[in-house]
Amino acid sequence: DYNMSAFCDYPLNTTPWLRNKKNDDNFILFPHAYSTIPHTVSALERALTEFNQYNDKQFYTSCSVRDIAHKAGYNTYWYSNQGHLGCADTPVTLVANTSNVAKWTKQELNQVQYDESLLPYLDELNPEKNNFLIVHLKGNHFNFLNRFPESFTKFGTPGKYDLEVNYADSIAYTDYI
Repeated sequence: DYNMSAFCDYPLNTTPWLRNKKNDDNFILFPHAYSTIPHTVSALERALTEFNQYNDKQFYTSCSVRDIAHKAGYNTYWYSNQGHLGCADTPVTLVANTSNVAKWTKQELNQVQYDESLLPYLDELNPEKNNFLIVHLKGNHFNFLNRFPESFTKFGTPGKYDLEVNYADSIAYTDYI
């Protein structure tokens, strides 16, 4: 993404945590990773399973990254701040529900749920065990102004709609989480 300062010379420091990890020997940053398809659910179907644009496999019969982790002896967890039912969510939910633990934040209509609501779930992990965790954020999906608390505003004016600046703030918030 051309708005993520860890990957480019974007004028705003939208990813200070990720940028700091570039020099950490225990961290791998993939600066040339690209999505296989621009639609989120279709991209996740391909990123989370062996189903892809190069084979004739079907998503619903493909081995998933969760299957591999489970077979390797990991306790598998999926925590999500996105919906879990509906045409846009169900394929991802199928993978999520094969985890030992799969939880979604409380979704209420007309109420904004920020990604920080997932953080308390992390307390459930036993650090003495081998854990494989997927945290599914809302991240930077539109409407960007609704992706971060007003008090977190770094680059814009709190509560003011400004597409580009709100997007930068949403990236910074995701990096913070």
